[in-house]
Amino acid sequence: MLLGEFAAADSEFRQAQVLDPLSPMISEGLAENFNDARRYDDTITTVLGMPNPKVGWVALAYAYLFKGMYQQVLNVPEVANASDVNGFLVKAVTLVQSGDRDAGLKILQKLDRNQPISGNDHYYLPPAFLAWGYAMIGEKEAAFAWLEKAYQQHDPTLANLRVDPGFDSLRSDPRYPELLKKVGLSD
Repeated sequence: MLLGEFAAADSEFRQAQVLDPLSPMISEGLAENFNDARRYDDTITTVLGMPNPKVGWVALAYAYLFKGMYQQVLNVPEVANASDVNGFLVKAVTLVQSGDRDAGLKILQKLDRNQPISGNDHYYLPPAFLAWGYAMIGEKEAAFAWLEKAYQQHDPTLANLRVDPGFDSLRSDPRYPELLKKVGLSD
């Protein structure tokens, strides 16, 4: 999946489902593969068909986000009632993309500075996640700055860099293939 071999990954996930049809992790992996393959309707169907769709909420929220279905993203309970960094990040990006730029940037900037968002909690977001957020809202310079930090810190999240649709806005920039090469993900 991380190498862009979506059909092969799909086959492996489906074989795993035959062996363990009740595994939420396998279904979630299949949904993530669909997202990376830009098959968002299949992601939505997969997650909503899971016995416990809460397990695949991130994949579901991303699929809605990539399809521009902002109200559906904001209706995902883990986004609507965000209590972890993923929920706050998805909420921030969704707000910016849906037209409430100020509210979304306020959340994103707090995540950027590891500041409390609710109560006395502090949240750490890996640098590649912040890069993803900034890439999703079209802030290329901030996205590349966070990608460089992710590279310097050996952020394992960079493994998704080659396939994650959240970075599509950066792919045409000459810095992107250079980063893929540095990370060891180029063809």
